[in-house]
Amino acid sequence: MNHVRVPRVQHRLWLADQLTPGDAGYLGSTFLRLRGPLDTGALERALTTIVTRHEVLRTSLDTREGELAGVLRPAAGFRLGTRSISEDALGAALAAEAATPLDISAGLPLRALLLRLAPDDHVLCLTVHHLAFDRGSVGVLYRELTELYAGRDLPPVPRQFRDLAAADDAAYDAGELASIVAERREALADLSPFELAPDHPRPQIRGGEGALRHGFALSDETARGLAELARAQGASLYMVLLAGVHALLYRYSGRGDVTTGASSSTRREPVIGPFFNMLVLPGDVSANPAFTELVGRVRDAALDAYDSRALAFDSLVTELRVERDPSRTPLFQILVDLTAPVTLPDLDGIEVDEILTPGGGSKYDLTIEFRREGDGVAYSVEWDTALYESTTVMRLMAHLRAVLDAVAADPSLRVDEVPVLADAEVIGLRAHAEPGRVELPERCLHELFSDQAARTPAAVAVQDSADTLTYAELERRVDAIARALAARGVGADTPVGVMLERSADLVAVVLGVLKAGGAYLPIEPDTPPARVRRLLDLAGAELCVSADDVAELLLGDGPDPDPVRPGHLCAVYFTSGSTGEPKGVACTHRGWVGQMANLQERYQLAPGEAVLLKTPLTFDDVAREIFWPLMAGARVVVLPPGLHRDAQALLRAAIEHEVVWLQFVPSMLVMFLDEIGTDAREGLHALRHVVSDGDRLRPETVAAFYDRLGCRPRLNNHWGTTEVSIDSTHHVCTPADADGGEAVCLGRPMENHEVYVLDHTLQPVPHGAVGELCIGGVGLARGYVGDPGKTARAFVPHPWRAGERVYRTGDTGRLRPDGSLQYRGRRDHQVKVRGVRIELGEVEAALRAYPGVTDAVVATWEPLPGDKRLAAYVSFDGPAPAVSEVRAFLGERLAPQAVPSAIVALPKLPRMPSGKVDRRSLPEPDPDTLSDEPFVPPRTDTEVAIAEVWSAVLGVPRLGANDDFFAMGGHSLLVTRAVNRMREAFALDIPLRLVFEHSTVRAAAARLEELIFAEIEAMSDDEAARLMVAET
Repeated sequence: MNHVRVPRVQHRLWLADQLTPGDAGYLGSTFLRLRGPLDTGALERALTTIVTRHEVLRTSLDTREGELAGVLRPAAGFRLGTRSISEDALGAALAAEAATPLDISAGLPLRALLLRLAPDDHVLCLTVHHLAFDRGSVGVLYRELTELYAGRDLPPVPRQFRDLAAADDAAYDAGELASIVAERREALADLSPFELAPDHPRPQIRGGEGALRHGFALSDETARGLAELARAQGASLYMVLLAGVHALLYRYSGRGDVTTGASSSTRREPVIGPFFNMLVLPGDVSANPAFTELVGRVRDAALDAYDSRALAFDSLVTELRVERDPSRTPLFQILVDLTAPVTLPDLDGIEVDEILTPGGGSKYDLTIEFRREGDGVAYSVEWDTALYESTTVMRLMAHLRAVLDAVAADPSLRVDEVPVLADAEVIGLRAHAEPGRVELPERCLHELFSDQAARTPAAVAVQDSADTLTYAELERRVDAIARALAARGVGADTPVGVMLERSADLVAVVLGVLKAGGAYLPIEPDTPPARVRRLLDLAGAELCVSADDVAELLLGDGPDPDPVRPGHLCAVYFTSGSTGEPKGVACTHRGWVGQMANLQERYQLAPGEAVLLKTPLTFDDVAREIFWPLMAGARVVVLPPGLHRDAQALLRAAIEHEVVWLQFVPSMLVMFLDEIGTDAREGLHALRHVVSDGDRLRPETVAAFYDRLGCRPRLNNHWGTTEVSIDSTHHVCTPADADGGEAVCLGRPMENHEVYVLDHTLQPVPHGAVGELCIGGVGLARGYVGDPGKTARAFVPHPWRAGERVYRTGDTGRLRPDGSLQYRGRRDHQVKVRGVRIELGEVEAALRAYPGVTDAVVATWEPLPGDKRLAAYVSFDGPAPAVSEVRAFLGERLAPQAVPSAIVALPKLPRMPSGKVDRRSLPEPDPDTLSDEPFVPPRTDTEVAIAEVWSAVLGVPRLGANDDFFAMGGHSLLVTRAVNRMREAFALDIPLRLVFEHSTVRAAAARLEELIFAEIEAMSDDEAARLMVAET
C-alpha cells in the first residue's frame, strides 16, 4: 500500500463525513436492471479493470501521525458481491444498499453488488462515496464498462484525479485565483443565511437522515414554454427553473434575498473522481419583479458564479470566514440542479435500464433535481427528514409545479401575482384562522362590574394591605369618582392619566374613569416629569390622577356621567414607536369585554375565588387581574407596590390568599418556579392555571414547571398584542412541550379572534410557509390616538370582508403541521425585553437627539443565557461623553426598559458594501465600559460577598465598591435574582427594595450590615447565645 497526498476537495469531504459518521448523504448509488444472458465473469473483470485504471476508486483515507493521508490499495481488494433475491424484496434491498455506509478508512470507497432475481434478470448495485465519485463519473464508468465488458482494451488514463486536483490546489496556493476570491467576497458580502422554515427544531448536529421522492414531471406544454422563455432571455433552461424555485421560496419565506446552491463540474478529462464544485447562487427577488426580470437577475448571478467555479467551495468558505455550524451546511441549505440524461452502458445481448435510487440520506435541507427527459422535464426532491414532514415537502413540490405552469403560460407575471394556492387551500387556511364568533354582551367593562355588584353586594371585591372593600363599597367609590371626574370635564373617549401605586384605590379610580366615559392612561408614579408631560400631550389628556387627588375625587361632587357604549375607549396604552414617538393604542370596551369573556370561558373563575393583582398598570395584562375577577364575583388581592419583582413575595401571596390563577412573563415565571419547594407546592393547592404571556415560552421553562408543579395547575401559553385586546391565541401546554429547541407554539385563535398568516400583499401563504401574523375580529383597537397615518398602515382592510379590518402585528409565524401557530420572529427591528415591546428605531432616534451623536444603532445582547438586554453603539463628532450622562438623557425620553444597559462608543459603525449596518460585526459590550466609575476594590467582607453575588448575576467579571447595579446592566428581574442569592448568602430576609434604594455595592453593604445588627439587637440573650454557638 502506498501513501498519497490528499487533495483539498477530498479533505473537505472527509471532514464532512467525520462530522456525521454513517451519513448516507455522502454516498452515491447507481442501480442497473440487466435483463438477458449476463456474463457475470466479464462484468466482474470489467469492474475490476475500472477500479485498477482509476486510482481514486481504490484510495482510502485515514489519519497518519495526526495528518490525513490517502492509502492507495491494490485492485485485488475489489470484489463483486452476489446475492439471490425475490422481486418483492428488491425495493427494500436497494434502499438498504443506498443507506449502508462505506468504511473509507479501511476499505475501498466503492461497493459493488449483483442481485440475482432470475437466471436472466439481475440488478447491478454500485455504491460509491463522494470522495471518489460524482455525477459526471457515471458517464465515464458507463462508457468504460461498455468497452471492457465487450473485451475491448482502453488506452491508459493519462492523468489521475489526484494529479489534476493537485494542480488546482497549487493554483489557489500560488494566488492565481485572487481576483476570483475578491469578486466572490464582494458578491456575497451581504449574504444572510436562508432556510425554508422547518417543521421540527433543527438538531444541533446534522444527522443526515433523508428521504427521496421521484415521479414529478412538468407537462410538455410547460416544458416548451420554459424553454422558449430561456431562449428569449438569453438564459439556460436551468436558469429559468432556478428562477421559478427562487420565486417559490420568496413566496414561502417573504424574503427577497433567497440563496441556493448548485453543483458544477470541473472535469477537464475523462477521469473518474470528485470533479465537482458547489456554487453559491444569491437570489434577488426584491421589489416584486416580473418573472422575466427575475430570470435576468438569476442569469447574471449564475454566470458570475460559473465564472468562479475554479475556486473550490471549501476555499470560498475559508476566505469568507464563515463560522462553522455542525447543524447546517455553510452558505446555503437548498441545492437546485439540472442534470442531462446519461447514456447507459451497452452490454451485448443485455437490456439495460436504470432504476432510480431510493435515497438514503440528505446532505442539505432540500435538494431539488431537475432532469431532462427528451423534450420534457422531470424532477425529484430529497429532504432532511429530521427537519421536514413528507406532507410539507409534497405540498412544496405541488406549489413548484403551479409556479412553473403559471410563468410558462405568462412570463410577464410579477412574482406576487404568480398563483400558488388552489381555491381549496385558501378555504382550508381560512378555516384554521377563523375559529368562529360567539355573541358578547352589549355592555361596558364597568357595567359588567356593576351588574356583579348588584348580584353579590356583600362579597369581597378587592383587598390590599390597608383596605378590604365589598362589591357594594367599591361600587360607591367608583360612582363618586365618576361623578367627580365628570364635573372636571371627563366624558366619552376622554383620556385620563392614572399615576397611582397598586392599591384598592387604583382599582376604584380605573373603574371610575371608565364610568365617567373616559379612557385611563397608565403612567408609573416614578416616571420622569418630562416623559409624563410627553405622554399626556400625545394622548391629549388634560387631567392626571395622582395619589394626592384620590381623597377629593371620593367626595363625589358632580353630575351623573353620560352613558357609555361598547365602542367607546376604555384605555390608551403607549407602545414603542419606530419613528421615535411612542404610539398610543386606543382600546375599546368591546374588545376588552371579549377578552374577559374568553378568559371566563377557558378558566371558569368562580365567585369568591382570588386573583392576584400584581402586574403594573402600564402593562395591558393588568386588565385581566382587575376586570375579569370583578365580572365573575371573585376577589382581587392587591400585591403591595414593588413586590411584583419579588418571586418570594409572589409565592407567599399566592399561598396565603389561595390564588387560583396567575400570569407571568416567561422570565418572571422562571424565578417564581425557582422559589417552589415541596411545602410551597402543597400550599398552592388552590392554583388551577398559570398563564405565560408577553414573550416566547421556552421548552426548558415548561420542563421546570412540570418538575416543580406537576400536571396541576395547568400551564397555558398566550400570544397577542395591545392593538387587539391583549391576547388572541391560546395553547394548553403538555409535557411534550418540554422537548425540542424551539419556543412553545402559540396555539390556536381564541373565539372572536382571527389569526391569519399573510404575505405583504395580505394574501394567505401556504401551510407551513412563513408570513406575517395578522389579526382580525372584534378585539381590534380603534387605532393610534392622534395618528391616522400609523393607524392606516397598521389597521388595514380585511382581505375577505368589506368594511372590516385586520391588524398587521409585524410578528412572523407559520402554521405547523398540526394546525397550531408557531412564532418565527419579527419583520422589523422591534424586540421584546422582559415582556415589553421596544422599537429599536425609537431608541436610536433618542440617541441621535443627543448632542454630538453622528450615528447610532441599537441591538440586543445576552451577557447571560436568557437575559436579553439592549446595547447601543454610538459614534460622536468629538470625545465620547460619560455613559451616565447619555443614560440620564435617554431616561428622560424613553421607558425604563428601553434605556440600553450598555452604551459603546465607536469611531464609526461597521457597514456592508450596501451601506447597511453590519450587525454581525458589532463588538460585544465590554463589562468594564458599562460604568464611568473608576474601579475601587470592595473592602469589607460584606462588600466582597455582595460584589461576588452581583457580578455573577450581572454576568460581569468584577464589581467595585462604587459600581452601581443598574449602571452595570441590572434590571428588575435581575434584582430579584440578586436578592434571592443574598438571602441565601446572609441567611436573612432581605427586602427587594434594598437594591433599588442602595444600588452601589458599598451602599448595599452598609444597609445590609444595619439590618444584620438590628436583627441581632432584637434577639433575646438565649437566641444570641445559640447563634454564637452555631457560628463557632
